[in-house]
Amino acid sequence: MTVPSSETPRVFPAAMPAKLPVFDTLLDAFTLWGRNFVYFSLLSLLFSAGLSLIPDYPPDDLLATLGNSEAWPLYLAQTCLLVMLIYAFQFLVTWRCFHKLQKPEPKEARSWLPLAFARFNPALLFYIIFTLVAYPLIRFYLQDYSLPASDGGLVSGGVWGENDFLPQIIQNAPEFVLALVLFFLIPVFVIENPGMLPALRRSLQLGKGNYGAILGLLLLSLVVQSFYGLAFGAIYLFLTEAFDLYGLSQIFSGFPLSFTDIFFWLQVVLILPFDIILCACAYAHLSPAREASAPV
Repeated sequence: MTVPSSETPRVFPAAMPAKLPVFDTLLDAFTLWGRNFVYFSLLSLLFSAGLSLIPDYPPDDLLATLGNSEAWPLYLAQTCLLVMLIYAFQFLVTWRCFHKLQKPEPKEARSWLPLAFARFNPALLFYIIFTLVAYPLIRFYLQDYSLPASDGGLVSGGVWGENDFLPQIIQNAPEFVLALVLFFLIPVFVIENPGMLPALRRSLQLGKGNYGAILGLLLLSLVVQSFYGLAFGAIYLFLTEAFDLYGLSQIFSGFPLSFTDIFFWLQVVLILPFDIILCACAYAHLSPAREASAPV
């Protein structure tokens, strides 16, 4: 017999659901995005401000940069900064979403900088470094040595001809497949903090039988972001016309950024955490929290 904890009420069922509820997950993502709008927007703002410090990352010729004794220290410093930014952004957004949904630790759900963030997460860090350093090198090899360039490249006039569409599909296919298969990897890293191989197994376990639902979520996310972009575009056109009509364009004349730059930077900042929120919500549905209880 077990006695449920009196401090933490059960929110999700103990049994793992067989299927991922696509529309419920999407609704949870919108709800969390709205209710934590200030927190997520500030995180996105700080993340984007950090990215502005490394505008030319990654370099056009990565191998030449690594072979240049004067250029590679700057590349290394930029990579370290980017790794820290991505690590903090993904961790904090995922942690907030999970604790807001399942409420295993109410204080953590309200904390702007949770205590868990101070604990080192080596598997998450390794994964980010791999995606930033190792994977771009693999893509560079595929692009420059295995696939044709835009003018026909190595096989000009051959099987590829002058069409870049098929090579682009082949180059981007691994990213899409990995995003589908390892959809739960970041939440597993952040919430469960296992090693690399256990995290991979756990992510595959959560995704088993749900890849159709995950694909649906990814496609719905693209649709949401497309409508979001269209809405922001319409607002931008309206404001531009209004500013021109009433002579308000001079307001931004002294700013280092134009109205267009500020507006579209704001657009990116607001939508930036949505995919991470969506992934964390899906994880929360498929990995219900269990109360800490002891047999008596």
